[in-house]
Amino acid sequence: MPAFGYRREQADPADPEAGARSLDAQGLAIAALCGRRKLELVAMYTDRLGERRGVDPQWLALLRDAASLAGSREAPTVVLPSLRVLAERARERLMRALQVHGTGVTVLLASEERLPDAMAAAWNERGDADRHAERVREGMQRRALRGHALGRPPFGYRVREHRLEVDREEAEIVRELVRSYLGGLGVRRLAAQLNDRGLTTRSGRPWSATAVRDILRNPTYLGTSRRLGVIVSDAHEAILGRAEFEAVQRRMSERRTAPAEQERRAYLLAGLLRCGYCGNRLIGVRRPGADHELVYYQCESATNQGRCGYHSRRAYELEAEVRERLAEVADQLPPSPADALGDAARLEARQRTLQREVDRALGNWTNGRWGTQRLLGEASEAAYELLEVEVALDALHRGADEGAAHVAPDLRHLLAAGWDSQTFEEQRALLQRHIREVTVTDEGLVLALGAGEPGRDHGADEERTPSDT
Repeated sequence: MPAFGYRREQADPADPEAGARSLDAQGLAIAALCGRRKLELVAMYTDRLGERRGVDPQWLALLRDAASLAGSREAPTVVLPSLRVLAERARERLMRALQVHGTGVTVLLASEERLPDAMAAAWNERGDADRHAERVREGMQRRALRGHALGRPPFGYRVREHRLEVDREEAEIVRELVRSYLGGLGVRRLAAQLNDRGLTTRSGRPWSATAVRDILRNPTYLGTSRRLGVIVSDAHEAILGRAEFEAVQRRMSERRTAPAEQERRAYLLAGLLRCGYCGNRLIGVRRPGADHELVYYQCESATNQGRCGYHSRRAYELEAEVRERLAEVADQLPPSPADALGDAARLEARQRTLQREVDRALGNWTNGRWGTQRLLGEASEAAYELLEVEVALDALHRGADEGAAHVAPDLRHLLAAGWDSQTFEEQRALLQRHIREVTVTDEGLVLALGAGEPGRDHGADEERTPSDT
């Protein structure tokens, strides 16, 4: 069985030779474990002090190489000397443990320690910075125990003097939705009715099936507060009774589609497509076919709001047409240093989302609500993707700091012969860098060229297969 080893030079100002000796010792420990486990050490990744800038380059190379082979016959076992050598702070060690686990390959420590046990030990050895962050979280949990509102209040409530207070007008809409749902209407029909009456969400947007579904599932309307793992009953005035809330949950459970249909997927043109009839987004959907899954883009107004028509287009056909149109005008698109701004904004938004996901998981683990195996199972992929996002951001910012011009490879080549050599993320970034919007009708499409605005919402990259629960 093949194995990849990783070692990292340690700094010791009092002993300039300590780093080299540390590398030798780590290498020997890795080789010894491979010998005991009958593993063939086929590659050694070494991060040296003088070569680090941002993310350790060899650590990143190790993760990418391991992930590319995961699930294959050539999948390696990753051997680490210990978690201690991976980073100076306990939190960073935990992040790296999650990242390497997120590659999907087996991970062994030269010390023969189990990875979950090593993670627990790393946290017990945490320093002042980690303990301060933990104290901040504990302070927020104490506020939650006192019934204080944390974060944005749900529809139907406002915050007054740190507590949730019922908004009578919005609360009546919540009750109306529950009565109508129990009366037999689905979430799309409910959204359509609200939109037909000219009602909007608190943010001023049309109602969607997702917004209605979130209301129907929210236990806050029972007067219960659930924040940071703290559950407080009778924390505020209830809008719904428990019997009707539980009746809604039973009906939603009975109508829920199969888990595979609820899986979140990424779509190449997400965030770029607009319906040429109503101006709303086109979203990606997947439906089972006779031999394989069918993938479409269709109007969100019809899918989630009960307005407009579906105006469905097969995904592979629409994506190919967009690429062909862009290739036709590729020579008219000069490279621009500003192109990176939109990329940075999108990456930073994704970074914040992933960071919240990992923080929530670590918080549940450190407070004892999750075991280490659950932490590894639920946070590893997010931690691995977070690293990739941080690497991309670092490259963008470094280029800006150094005043580097944005020199794009030949766009025609990337859209044609070079298309399949790119990753999905690279393909999507390429299209978003040059296309501001695509207006789609049943007869054709119109491209609006130019990078999207910084901070523009491309969060529609993951859509659920529609189901009227």
